[in-house]
Amino acid sequence: MTERADLMKALLLFSSDFLRNRVQSLLGAQAISSQHIDSQILISEFIQVHDTDLIIADEQNMHNILNISNLNSIKTLIISGGSEVGASIYIEMLENVDGIIHQDFTDDTLIQAMEEISNGMAFICPRIASSLKTYFQYQKNRFSHLSEKELEVVKLLVRGERYATIAELLNMSINTVRFHVKNIYRKHNIHNKTVLSRYFHDLVYNHTASFKPIYTEV
Repeated sequence: MTERADLMKALLLFSSDFLRNRVQSLLGAQAISSQHIDSQILISEFIQVHDTDLIIADEQNMHNILNISNLNSIKTLIISGGSEVGASIYIEMLENVDGIIHQDFTDDTLIQAMEEISNGMAFICPRIASSLKTYFQYQKNRFSHLSEKELEVVKLLVRGERYATIAELLNMSINTVRFHVKNIYRKHNIHNKTVLSRYFHDLVYNHTASFKPIYTEV
């Protein structure tokens, strides 16, 4: 670790005793002070009283981190990687934390993650980064057949806009809207608006990237 390792104070939030004990053991070997807390009230009180630099938590405690009102400059690192966790969850995490590593991390990976986020950088371990890369490539291919106008039309359709409203918003005729919708149906083998809405819902209601991720196992 860096020269300030012996001054660093970490707060641990873990549902898994195994992960908590492993992290605590590694931090102890690095002369990093750590404290485990499992109460939301105690978390806020601890942060107020102690000069906490870093919160390390498993994904089950993400809600505890989001509910902390006095995070200020405290860095956050999530240890994730259950079999049900995929790209969508990782991307949502990245909106709220500074780093994510897989639960099968090596000691060096945890130390590197702590160093980089302590220096103001974001950190994603290679295993999770690979999952995200696979996902984004899939999404790029998924919508690559649509033109720019078709993407604009489908976004408005999924939001529930009528053809007349879409025509007005995009400055085109209703017949042109129908033409684009027909092409969208044909290109993706879609036959009704219900299926279209389900298929393209990810495109419209994502807040992190151009497309909301489909679950991709790591």
